[in-house]
Amino acid sequence: GMLHFLGRSVPYNLKKAVSWWEKAAELDHPLALWRLGLYYGKSVSGKPNLKKAIAYYERAAALGYRPAVEQLIDILESDEGFEAETEKALLWNRQAAIQGDANAQSNLGFWYESGINIEQDFNQAIHWYSYAAEQKDTRALTLLGRAYILGRGVKTDYEKGRKLLTEASEQGSSLAKYLLGHIHKKGLGVE
Repeated sequence: GMLHFLGRSVPYNLKKAVSWWEKAAELDHPLALWRLGLYYGKSVSGKPNLKKAIAYYERAAALGYRPAVEQLIDILESDEGFEAETEKALLWNRQAAIQGDANAQSNLGFWYESGINIEQDFNQAIHWYSYAAEQKDTRALTLLGRAYILGRGVKTDYEKGRKLLTEASEQGSSLAKYLLGHIHKKGLGVE
């Protein structure tokens, strides 16, 4: 299918590419399922068919294909063309987080902290931020650092918070830079 899609060794032909992906999908090939999800979700040729995209992404995700999990979560959290399916998004996000996906861990932490799609629970937020921060996820480093500065879900620890925020700032987090400026301005934990 990819040869037809890319026009390598054969002329570009999207219909043939999709046909080959569908044949591979019948054999539960995760990459083919994901490509069909992209095809129907982004719809290169007309109006997106999100229901069909979700079905393909779910099959690929069930086979452990992480890019499909990420696409599935993005679609299920959105409200593009249908009501967002937050329960499914939470389920897939939690599964990816348990499997060690730092982005999913950071998302789950944020959901718990903010109470989005789930009951607010600062302890769970810290739990998931910590896992993602161990993998150097910039967002998790920033939000975990902020939690230590504010004492939200953890005992206030300016030194630990500043260390996490510094690491996130070095990775380019503008929020981390702002928070570092704020704690220095207020003299929080600064000698």
